[in-house]
Amino acid sequence: MYVWGGEGGQGTLEDILMPVLRASEPELTAAAEQCIETLFDWETDHGDEARSIAEQAKKHKAAITLAGQREIPGASMNVIVGQTKQLLQDDVLAADTRVAAFTRHLESFIGVQVQMLSTTGNRERAGTSEKIQPQINANERKSIRNGR
Repeated sequence: MYVWGGEGGQGTLEDILMPVLRASEPELTAAAEQCIETLFDWETDHGDEARSIAEQAKKHKAAITLAGQREIPGASMNVIVGQTKQLLQDDVLAADTRVAAFTRHLESFIGVQVQMLSTTGNRERAGTSEKIQPQINANERKSIRNGR
């Protein structure tokens, strides 16, 4: 997904997530980024701008995934972003202007009000408000249809 997170009005969702991760867990993020830099070569300054953006996104995904391994070993980035309790802290997400702008964009795009209650989306952390993330209800409907 391309969003306006990077320089020049281009970037990816990871360009929004990385500053939040850096603010939530600065030491862990710095160590994960250093490890990823040391282990792999990244073509972030490639002549093709689209390839550079994609390569930067891959690098960010690797750092986010690595940072979440202590809490959920073996998990993908999607699981880490959606289910870790400490990595992307709710107060930092709520205060971040990029997250707010992206949320407003999604609201206008899909016509649904998005409420950032928790990164895990579970009812225990979100409370009993009617503003629980729409994804929770979609997941529950899917589980019911599949007999789970």
